[in-house]
Amino acid sequence: MKKGMDKYPKKRKRKSSKIVKSLPIISILLIIASTIIVSTLFKEDFKKIENEISRVLNPNLKFIEDVSVYAKQNYQEYGILPSITIAQAILESDFGRSALSKEYNNYFGIKSINKDEKRVTFSTKEYVNNNQIEIKDAFKVFDSMEDSVKYHGLLIGTAKIYQKVVEAKDYVEAANMLYECGYATDPAYAQKLIEIIEQYKLYEYD
Repeated sequence: MKKGMDKYPKKRKRKSSKIVKSLPIISILLIIASTIIVSTLFKEDFKKIENEISRVLNPNLKFIEDVSVYAKQNYQEYGILPSITIAQAILESDFGRSALSKEYNNYFGIKSINKDEKRVTFSTKEYVNNNQIEIKDAFKVFDSMEDSVKYHGLLIGTAKIYQKVVEAKDYVEAANMLYECGYATDPAYAQKLIEIIEQYKLYEYD
């Protein structure tokens, strides 16, 4: 027997039990890490799905999103605030539920002054000396929502009478200028637009 050696060698302590005990913690950490990675990678997809569900469940939001696509294009081309365009479409067409918008794609109550163009006659309410009256008038017919919004942009963006609307610094001023420039006869028209913009946070599109 070698000097300095015990008669019976000491048994080594087992570390396997400690490893086994730590496995559940490691597993939990891995799951958390995986969840974070997956949620980061697919965050945009989840957001798209969530937005699509909101659009289906709330037709008003879908209408706003549909109009906003073309309203942004009008802003790029003419400088008309998207919030104003969207609010007018909501007010004039009742979120696309009016007969004029559903059947004839006229989302802004745009009148027809050319007898040779596609037009339709509807009853409409106007204000004369602050008194509401009902008359029959001719309205333009459009092939699609896109055509309607684009024409609205052309009208507001190029007609000299609406120049102050385009030059407005914010949606409040633009709404008031629309009424002052004669787009509508309802004395509460500007305030109605402002309330719609603020209710649905349409200023976020500006």
